Amino acid sequence: MILTIIPLALAALAVRLVPQSPLLERTSTLLRNRWAPLLAGASSSFIVAWVLGSLHPVAGVHDEAAYLLQARIFATFHWYAPARPIPRFFEQFHVFVTPVLAAKYPPGQSLLMVPGIWLGMPALVPVILAGVTGAFVYLLALRLSNEWIALLTWMLWTTSRGVLRFLPTYLSQTTTCALWVVGWWALLRWRDTTQRRWLIVLAVCVGWGTITHPYTWILFAIPTGVTVAVIAGRRQLWGDLKAGIFVGVACLAILGVESRKITGSAFRVPWTVYAQTYFPMDGFGFRTSDAQPLRELSPDMKIWGDRLRAFHDQYTLRSLPNQLARRLVIIAGDAWGLGRWLLALFALLGVAFASTEVLFALVSCVIVIGGFLLFAFYPGWSAYYVQLQPVFAYLTALGLWRAYSLVKNPRLRLGYMSPAVTSPSVALGMLIVAVLIAPQLVESVLWGRDYQLDRRREQVSFRSGVSKLPGTQIIVFVRYGPNHNVDRSLVINSPDLAAMRVWTVHDRGPDDLQLIRLAPKRIPYLFDGFRNSFTRIDTVGLAAPAKSNSSKGS
Repeated sequence: MILTIIPLALAALAVRLVPQSPLLERTSTLLRNRWAPLLAGASSSFIVAWVLGSLHPVAGVHDEAAYLLQARIFATFHWYAPARPIPRFFEQFHVFVTPVLAAKYPPGQSLLMVPGIWLGMPALVPVILAGVTGAFVYLLALRLSNEWIALLTWMLWTTSRGVLRFLPTYLSQTTTCALWVVGWWALLRWRDTTQRRWLIVLAVCVGWGTITHPYTWILFAIPTGVTVAVIAGRRQLWGDLKAGIFVGVACLAILGVESRKITGSAFRVPWTVYAQTYFPMDGFGFRTSDAQPLRELSPDMKIWGDRLRAFHDQYTLRSLPNQLARRLVIIAGDAWGLGRWLLALFALLGVAFASTEVLFALVSCVIVIGGFLLFAFYPGWSAYYVQLQPVFAYLTALGLWRAYSLVKNPRLRLGYMSPAVTSPSVALGMLIVAVLIAPQLVESVLWGRDYQLDRRREQVSFRSGVSKLPGTQIIVFVRYGPNHNVDRSLVINSPDLAAMRVWTVHDRGPDDLQLIRLAPKRIPYLFDGFRNSFTRIDTVGLAAPAKSNSSKGS
């Protein structure tokens, strides 16, 4: 906290005592240069890539592994891959293993990741999308205010806890965040110019967002659709509206095709069928389904399902205020955590002096937060709200600008004042804040790298052990230990089963012999999570130590 107070206090003194600085004009020119947003975007991509540590990182959680698998399937120009030979050994979270192999998720995220798969850098597109988001965060802030607010907005956003948790991943939020800010930019441009192309861009964002994370984009479309309809009605832009609808529907058709390929019907979406098959309690509303899974769950899936059912049982209308409070605390922590809680006060000041456009963004935030109250999930999983982080960063920067304006001239009216123009003293205060909090923001990025490395540690350790096992074709039967995190599965699939050097499958005791006999050329090993070691399995199912092939995982 002290690292935040000191820069703010020094900046306030500078606002009162220093009339002007020769650095301001040159810095202002640089920040308003047309290349500034590109530099902001490139810097965001660099930060996310560095936090990831690699352009081909291991998938950290189930969702990432499912998106990555589907991207690899799409990279072969197929909608799905063949079913697994004995499916119960290959069960993977959020993935169908029979009658086809495919992820349950909509196709938008995985389709965009395909170029990275072809290049051998699966995280390439998420890193690029982080740069797109960063560039448009800067552009939007600059469009709505001034270069100093834009600079601080970008700095606070790109180093926020929420961004560092969810953008250096394979999660769909890497796409939805980019589409969110590009969509807002396109909406502003269409409103100001009435050029049809901007409404087409907005329609692409909404359409592709819907086939990436449908519920998020339904919520996005509520205020956006109303705004578009009002503008189109007032200006008689019905042709623009029809074109936008056509483009949006064309994007949605992709979802229909995927559904038909995977479930057999364009109207049976995969994620619903998956829930009915594996976790029927997982859905919207406040009632827990008594239905049982249609397939036998693996041991880690049973643990995850029991935990999910217990949470759904507690998620009732009566508990809703408490659930909302818990989520709001996490959302605020994603925006102002890592030692920035004091800045939340300036965000409140920013709300008091927000423009119509910013109020629109705030309404969108409220709709998203309120809409997800219909969906039971752990409050700590705040990925659904990471799209809102640019708004909180902007409000914080806007509040700081307004506070320093009042420090410079306490007699200013307390009403709305356009942030498009700022005095040299206030600009100097903003620049000092940006410079002095930079070390703290660097600490945040270091935290993000440690966080990402830690969440992948178990998989990295496991893969390192597997890579040392002898044999050109092997099977590793995974027996989880008591400390295994069920959110981080070690069992993953690949589209081409025959081409895989390693099959990682569930250990099913004596039944393991069925899979061993099915692939007699593959050397079988058992990974024992209780001992964090690998042992070779002989042809009659007895375990014998593998020479020099133990792996100490975490």
